[in-house]
Amino acid sequence: MDKEKIAEILNSVKEVIEELDEENQGAMYYLNEIKESAEILLFSGY
Repeated sequence: MDKEKIAEILNSVKEVIEELDEENQGAMYYLNEIKESAEILLFSGY
């Protein structure tokens, strides 16, 4: 899977969680954890 596709998926996940977050304020914390982990993997070449 190429980096552009991964970035697309991350953005989709982010949009969904932002929608959910309007109802559940805890969601953004988990989104940020997921995003940071994914970025670390992305930039380390996995």
